[in-house]
Amino acid sequence: TETETETESESESESESEAEEETLTEAQIARREERRRKREERRAAEAAAAAAAAEPKADGTVSLSCRPWAVVYVDGVNVGQKSTLPRHALSGGSHEIKLVCTQRENRTKTYRVDIDGDDVKLGCWDFDTMGPCEL
Repeated sequence: TETETETESESESESESEAEEETLTEAQIARREERRRKREERRAAEAAAAAAAAEPKADGTVSLSCRPWAVVYVDGVNVGQKSTLPRHALSGGSHEIKLVCTQRENRTKTYRVDIDGDDVKLGCWDFDTMGPCEL
């Protein structure tokens, strides 16, 4: 009958698997175990990274200055024309800070910051030299 045929096929398949395992060398078995161990380690690392990314980040601040003054955008929102931005409060997470110097042909400087309970100090930006400046 059909059921008997399926059972015989399953038995044959199990026997073949057992025979195959018996013919594996110790080196092959060791390589197989090593691959299995690495897979488990990778999965554990991925799970740990996902858990860390899911944790909320603490609010903090960002501080910067520029020469001459610029229009400051935080995540696309104009926060005014400033030459300094001392300890500007931000929620935890990633943010974009963009400076637009209208006095210098709309030259721009963009920062990407990650806030996690600290004061991120970006320093001073000079739009004349397009480089860092002394405070």
